[in-house]
Amino acid sequence: MSNTYNVSVTYSVVTDESAEHGDAAERGYEHEREDFDVDELQRLVRDFGISEPSSTRLDERMWFSSTSPREDRAYFEQGESRFFSLHLHSVNGEAPTLEDFADIARMARIKMPELETVGTRIQPEDDELSASPSL
Repeated sequence: MSNTYNVSVTYSVVTDESAEHGDAAERGYEHEREDFDVDELQRLVRDFGISEPSSTRLDERMWFSSTSPREDRAYFEQGESRFFSLHLHSVNGEAPTLEDFADIARMARIKMPELETVGTRIQPEDDELSASPSL
C-alpha cells in the first residue's frame, strides 16, 4: 500500500525593495494541504529545489526549504527571488513521525546525523527511484 503524504508548499518572493525592509514582498501557497503519493512527493522536492532542513537535527516540527531562488522569467526580468518551503502535515491521516521527516531529508539528499539510525516508511514497491538501477 502506498503512503499518502499531506503537505503544503509555501513560497516567499523577495525583491530588492523588500530585502531593504527585511521582509518578503509576497507570500503564499503553491500547494495547501494537498495529498501526494511518494513519487509525487519526490517530484515536489526536486521541482521546488528543496535542499535544507529547518533544523540541524531531525524533529517532528521541522520543515524543508529551498536555498536558491527559482531562476524563472520573474527572476531575470523583474529581479524577484522566489523561495519555497515544504511542510509535512500528515502521512496516511496520522501525525508524521521522525521516519517520515527522514524520508524527505533523504529525498532531498540532505545529510543529517540521524539518517543512518532512523528507519523509513517507504517500501521498495512504493518508490519508483529505488527500482531504477541508475540511481
